[in-house]
This record gives sequence, structure tokens and C-alpha cells, in this order.
Amino acid sequence: MEIITPSAVIETPESHIEDYARLLERFGRTSHPTDGPISDESASAFLRRYAIELGHESLLEHCVVSARFICDRSASHQLVRHRLGSYTQESQRVSDYSASGIRVICPPTIRQDAARFTAWKDAVERAESAYRTLLAAGAPPEDARAVLPNCTKTELVATFNLRQWRHVFIQRALNPRAQWQIRELMTDLLKQLVGLLPSVFGDLQQKILYRLVFEDTKNIPAKD
Repeated sequence: MEIITPSAVIETPESHIEDYARLLERFGRTSHPTDGPISDESASAFLRRYAIELGHESLLEHCVVSARFICDRSASHQLVRHRLGSYTQESQRVSDYSASGIRVICPPTIRQDAARFTAWKDAVERAESAYRTLLAAGAPPEDARAVLPNCTKTELVATFNLRQWRHVFIQRALNPRAQWQIRELMTDLLKQLVGLLPSVFGDLQQKILYRLVFEDTKNIPAKD
């Protein structure tokens, strides 16, 4: 058994993503041909105003980004519920973990408490032992996996258009009730995309910063 850390990495080449702003501006000018001259600096302003501030997010559906996630099965089940995407995921049917051992992800609330961690580690080790026993007895991996815990590591690539990524970030990064693992993964991925395409995702990062500052409802400023 090996405890690992979840991660999210953009797979789409950075040069492609950095070109999206100019490409989307060109597409957007199809419906707004008189919205000022096109220049080297006009794309970001056009997208912020047209797609973000005015809410014409259908324009963002023309471009996609693929990202690779390493997480546990509980987080991957949440991710694939977003239907407007394409997924390729590690198959437990054909994977045999008897030689390498299983890789798992431990929740912070368990990892930070000695008694909880001991109980969790014991349960995972017993599950791994049962898995090895089943394989040794001739059970195929697709059946032996039935005893593997929900915290078992999985890996998947997800592809969404930019509009759908915004929706996922709103649901999984901005929402304080989102499960800790997918919230961390999406917050990290959002930061990466803000660096590459700030005109499309910069407003969401600002909302996350606001949430972090005013997460405690006692600190939320009163409305005027």
C-alpha cells in the first residue's frame, strides 16, 4: 500500500490554450463585427466583455481543454457526473495490483488524527490482503477488485469545452460544500488555466479568493 497525493495537470499544449483568446475573438466578431478594431490586445477585453460580463458563454464552446487527474474512486465518480465531457479512465478490470500494491488517498480528517488513521490504515491493508488472496486463488482482476476500498487511486483524462470547465469550477471549486478532494483538484486546475487564459477564467479565481476571505459567514460584509 502506498499513500499518494491527488493531482491535476493540463494535457492540452499551453501554446494552443494561449491562442484560444485570439481565436475566440475572431469567432465572436462574426456576431459582433463592429465591436471596435482587432489588435494584439483586443482579444482579452473582447472576451471579458462579451463572453463573461454579458454572459454569451456559448462562444466558449468552440475550444476545449484536456486535463489528467490522479484521484481516488470517490472523486472520479463525482467528476464523470458532468455529462458534457469526454473521459478516458484507468480500468480496474485489466489492472493487476498484486505486484505493485494498491495506491490510495487518505482524507485529511483521517490523516490528521492518529486513531482515525490507524483504523483507516488497518481497513485498507485488510482489503489489499483480501485482493491478493482472491487473485492467488484464481479470481480475475475484474472480480477481485470488488474488495478494493473507495480510496483506491485512479487516473483519468477529462476533456471539456471552456464553457463546461467554467460550470465545473463553479460547482466543484467555488462551492464551499464541495467534497474536499475534488475541490482541491479543481481549485488547482483553475489556477493553472487562469495563468494561460485569464480573460476566460480570471473572474472565477477572484470569486475563490473572496470565498477564502469571507468563508466564515460571520465575516461576510453586510449588504448595503
